[in-house]
Amino acid sequence: MAAALQRDAALTIARLIFQSQTGCYARERRSAIHALGDGYDCSQNPEILVAFVYALNDTDERVRAKAADEIGDQIGDHPDCAVPEIVAALKLALGDCDKKVRREARLALSDCGIEVVRVKDGSCARPAENCVPRLPAAPKAQLPPAPEQPTAELDPPSDAFLQSVEFDPKSESIEVSEAPEEPVSNPTRRRGLSGLIEYFKER
Repeated sequence: MAAALQRDAALTIARLIFQSQTGCYARERRSAIHALGDGYDCSQNPEILVAFVYALNDTDERVRAKAADEIGDQIGDHPDCAVPEIVAALKLALGDCDKKVRREARLALSDCGIEVVRVKDGSCARPAENCVPRLPAAPKAQLPPAPEQPTAELDPPSDAFLQSVEFDPKSESIEVSEAPEEPVSNPTRRRGLSGLIEYFKER
């Protein structure tokens, strides 16, 4: 009889955990978290704490707040459930964007015996951004300068080479054939009008 009751309880817990993680609507997931927290004991069924931690990352802020609330209620009744993994999940919930989730996480940490220090500007509400000291940025690695490549120097030409290519004006001769000059008749040798006419006829 007891074994049958335990089996039925295990099936119900498994069904509620499945609903809290895969329900289409936020109210279904929140209702499953509420049923797990009110109907079962974390010291006897520690798997419900896993469902609560999973619900702390839900897309709906109402589900996340309900999960933090149920964790606080379970730890308040059973302090032995305040294991390091649960405390770490609640600390991360302090950086939630919803103020109700942050409040429930702070109350749950108080049940764990951890006091959350608050300041006026609310900087500790987001420990991942402001409360954790940031390390200085590492300097950028500088590439070593490229080695200078030696320039190749050309040797001056030898005297023997210059003598071999030196132009000798006496070695080559260029012959230029000149056309014979035509005798120019001097018009001054001819006298009178007849001589001038003959001169123009010859031209």
